Formats: sequence, C-alpha cells, structure tokens
Amino acid sequence: MQVIMPLLLLFIMSGILFNVFGVFHYRRFILNIIGLVMVSIAWVIWKQGRVVTSIQIILYTALILFGASVLVNGGVKTPNYVGFLAISVLASIFSKTRVIWVSYIGFMFIGAATLIYPFYVPEEITYPPDHRYYTIYGVLGLVISLCLVFTREAFNGVVKRLAERESLLSSVFEAITDPLLVFDAKQQLTYRNQSAETLNQRLELSESCTLEEMILFDLLSKQECSLSELVFKSSVDTETITYKTHTTFEQKTTWFSISVSPYNSSLLNDGKLVVIRDITEQQRLTQAQKMQAVGRLANGVAHDFNNMLGAIKSANDLLMLDLDEEHHDLLEMIAEATDRSAKLIRQLRLFSKRNDSEEAVINLNELISDVKVMLQSVSQHSHQVQIQCDEKVILFKGIREQLHSMLMNLGLNGLQAMGEQGDLIIGLRVQRNQDDHDASIIIEVIDQGHGISPDLQEKIFEPFFTTRKRGEGIGLGLSIAHGAVQRHQGLVEVVSILGQGTTMKVILPYDASLMISHAEPETNIKLNSLAGLSVLIIDDEALIRQSLAAMLKSLGVRVSLAANGDVGLQMVREQISRTQGPNLSSPNTHYDLIILDMLMPGKNGHEVFNELQVFASRIPVILSSGYYPEDALEDMNKQGLAGQLHKPYGLNEVHIMLSKVMHQES
Repeated sequence: MQVIMPLLLLFIMSGILFNVFGVFHYRRFILNIIGLVMVSIAWVIWKQGRVVTSIQIILYTALILFGASVLVNGGVKTPNYVGFLAISVLASIFSKTRVIWVSYIGFMFIGAATLIYPFYVPEEITYPPDHRYYTIYGVLGLVISLCLVFTREAFNGVVKRLAERESLLSSVFEAITDPLLVFDAKQQLTYRNQSAETLNQRLELSESCTLEEMILFDLLSKQECSLSELVFKSSVDTETITYKTHTTFEQKTTWFSISVSPYNSSLLNDGKLVVIRDITEQQRLTQAQKMQAVGRLANGVAHDFNNMLGAIKSANDLLMLDLDEEHHDLLEMIAEATDRSAKLIRQLRLFSKRNDSEEAVINLNELISDVKVMLQSVSQHSHQVQIQCDEKVILFKGIREQLHSMLMNLGLNGLQAMGEQGDLIIGLRVQRNQDDHDASIIIEVIDQGHGISPDLQEKIFEPFFTTRKRGEGIGLGLSIAHGAVQRHQGLVEVVSILGQGTTMKVILPYDASLMISHAEPETNIKLNSLAGLSVLIIDDEALIRQSLAAMLKSLGVRVSLAANGDVGLQMVREQISRTQGPNLSSPNTHYDLIILDMLMPGKNGHEVFNELQVFASRIPVILSSGYYPEDALEDMNKQGLAGQLHKPYGLNEVHIMLSKVMHQES
C-alpha cells in the first residue's frame, strides 16, 4: 500500500495535467477529480490503520470510474468492460454491501441495451463484432463473485472460530497460576503468561537476571544450568519431560518442577512449551513426612534396643555383685559397650525431633560427645575423632537439633576431606576478654585433609557448591551448617592451608548467666534401704520385667509383675479392694510404687497413668522407657509423675531413683 497509493495519485495527477494542458475534456476532468478525491480519502483512512476500508474505497472508486467511462465515452468497449469485470470481482472479496451486485445488474443492463437501442448519436457509436458477449461477461463475473463471496464467508467463519479459540487459549494461559513459557527452535522466548511475567520481574529485582537465565540445579544430572539450557538439553521431541530442580531465590531455597513439552507449528517450527511449578511447600511436606517416617523407625528401633540394652546392663550389674573381682574387668567392658550403644541409640532419636523445636539450654560438652559417637560410627576409614574441651560444662541456649546437625555436617565434611588417614579434632572453649559480656563460645572442627584453596573458600557455603565427584554429594551440608550458625547469631570462619588441613571455627555468643540459673542439682542422694518395699512393674517386655525384678529383689524389694496395662490396672484395683474402708485414695494400698513402661500394646503408659490418677493417685509412679512422646510426658509431669528411668539403666540408677521417690513421699 505504501507504493500503490502514491502511484495511483501520480497516475491521476498526470491525467489531470494532460487534460488541462492538452486537449481539455470536461467529462474526463470530472472523473479525474473524483478519482483524486477518493484515493486521497483512502490514503488517509489507511494511515489510521483501517486497511480493508481503504481497499474498499479504492475498488468502489475504480468501479465508478470504469462505469462512468463506459457511459461518457459512448459505446461499450472491451477494455472498459474487462476492467470493470476484474475490479468487480476484487471488490466482491472485500465488500459485504449490495453495491457490487447492483453494479453488476446495472452494467449487464447497459451491455444488453446496446444491442437494442443506442444511447448516443449513431455516428458516434461503434459496435465491435463481439458486442453480443458483453452480457455474458457480466453473468460470468456475477457467478465468480458469488463463489468468492461464499468462499469468503466460509473463510471468515474459520477465521472467527480460530480467533475465538485463540482468545480462549490466551485467557486460559493467563489464568494459569503457574509460569508458562513458549520457546521457538532458536531457543528464543516468544511468549510468557502473566505468572511468568511476575516471576521474571521478581528475578530481575532480586537476582538481576531474566527468567530464561535463571540458574537451576538439576537433580537428574547433578549440574547447574540456566532454564533455557535445561529446556533444550534433551533431544526427546515426542513426550513431556519433567525435571525436578532447586535454586536459591530471594535468599531461600526454592524447589521447581519444570515440565517441557514439544510444540510443533509452522510459526515456531520445533519449539518447546514449558510449565514451571513451585513445589517448595510440597517438597517441605514430603521431607517432613520422610523425617516423620524415619523418626518413627528410629523411635521403634531405639525402644527395642534400649529394652535389650537394659536387660544386658541390669544383668551385668547383678553379676558385678556376685562374681569375683577377677571377672570385673570383663564386666566393665560389657558396661562400657552398653553405655556406648545407649549413646548411639540416643542419637537415632534425634531424627524424630521436629525442626520447629523450641530453644533450650544445652550442655555443649554433652552435645559434642554425642556427635563424636555418631561421627566415629559413620567413619569409613581409620579416623580418630578427638574432643578437646577446656571446661567441664559450657551451656548455650539454642535449638539442639540444629546445632547437632551443624556439628555433624562440619564433622562429615572434615572426614571426607581427609581421605583414608588423619584425625578429626573437635575443640570447645570459652574465649573470654576482660569483660564476660564480650566472651564467645568457640567450637573448632579441625581436619588433617588436603585443605581448601583461597579462591574456593568464598564459595564453600553456597548452596549446591561441591568439589566432589558426581554422585558423591550435592553441596548442601556446609550451607545447612552455615544457616544453623546464623540462626543462632553466630559466625563461621575458615582457616585452611593447602596440604595441611582446614579449621572450621564457629563463634557463638556466650551468656555467663546460664551457668548461674542452670546450676547442676545436687547429685549426692542418700541411698536408703528399700527392704520391704512393694513395687508393681508394668512392662510388656519380658526381658525388662525379669531384669528389673532381679535388681529390685537384690535390694530387698517385693516385686509384682504385669505384662500389659490392663493387667496392671486390674492388679491395682484388686489390692485396693482389700484395704480398709471404701476410700479409694487410702494411703494403705498394698503397692508402694509402680514402675510403668510407656510403649505397650493395648493401653500405653500415658493412658494407664491417667486411669491410675482416678482411683490410685496416692501411689507414686515412675516412668521407665527408652522413648516417650514429649507431649505425653509433659502431661504426666503436670499430674504428678514421680520420676523417670531412662532405658537402659543399671542397679545404681534404680536404687537412686527409688530412694529419691520414697524420700519425697515420706
């Protein structure tokens, strides 16, 4: 149109000039002026973006000019009629009005009339020999135009339906809450919905990169790559591929499920349709469910092992009383192995702890001792884990599970850095200045590995950064440790010498007031004689019942046994019914003490304890278990639980606990 419009105007202007400066013809001059005005109007309308209307005006103008030329020039000449026919056919494609059909009928009538009566002076009219075919031309033009019109209507219907479908798809794409992107074969982004646009803006603000440049860690290949590289790295073009990735976005780890589908069209050739789904919450829920499952497994294993260890420990303590001293060395070895096993079982229970545990005062010496047991057990080589502590007790207020995880990750990183040789040292001390307000707790994890080069020391705490071989790790351990230290208002410093080793120095704030407010209670409890005491043991584990009964009998205690909660409750009721009077809370009940297990088939320890509070609240109850839910224990403590025996326990622990409880009761 940019070329046609000027050419039409130039052609009409040249006609006007020839007419004015040549032989002036009044009727031709009028036709040229009409053409000039109509083409100018068409050009203005085209400039406004109304292209179809502009074409219609030009075609109508051509029809008028050709038709008028037939009339004013006299005679129906072949060029005029053929031009009229061609332009009419073109006009029928772009027009929905009746002008075309009226013009056909009018000019067909004119063509037929020339066969009957001349409109002009006879000597001015010439009759070509094929004048009888002019009407046939008009009929053929009419038929062709009708066919074109019907085709145009069908085509317009198809276009309308396609437009409606495009509008529907566009609305669906925009309504999708997940980011949706379309890439062409040249890996260029050609479309993204509103959700993708929002995510792109957040990326540009926080990460200074576009969505297609976002760096992801592909869990399948264990490699980092941009989104566009991830989309086009696979050659499969016949099915949808879903990638599970994660990245650091807005200072937190975000998980994505990225589905890539082939998209074949003449416009995009072999493009890709990409849907990005944020599965962070789903991943956290899945991880929480996994940890709950591991926790339940760990608790079950801990409970069963503690029962067996308890039987071993109690039998060992009884043998210590009966055997000669020459066998005591062997018995002490059994006791030491039992204690170490009990510590290892206690570490398994950490898996059952919730991530949202509350802060508590922690004995860091005990925590590091527990971590040492775990690290020594998972070491695959002859590494020795050593502890260096300047003080017996260093207290810190924090979340035990997070600090335990932090030390485990630092320790595992040190063990893996040493290869097959070297010792791992965990140091703990308080660094004091002149004023305790500026004191700090220093925890150092020292390995004798190959060290870390200076250019990598700034990256080791970044998520997914790792120098290990593919499949040996994804680079999250040190990142998790760094996050735990930051949540406790601490710092991590790295001191590393290539070829000599690395020291991970954790600096935590020190609160001297904790040593005062959480002073250890007096442990020198007087061991009273328990002779004549009547104790009921309610435990489903036969080994525990027998071993505990043997220890109590060695202390002169009268023992009754119940294999489950229902039997135990029935035995208490029977003894109460034999007492004087109907007062169910009488202090003269036969049993002086009840030792109760927590996990039992049927009624558990919590349920049995609640029923005992109804009709035998005066009988003190000691909880004996290797595992107990914290909420249940809290409720039992509120109702007056007398004490706890943590499996595995020995003769001395039993004697101390019973002496303490009976002293309180007296």
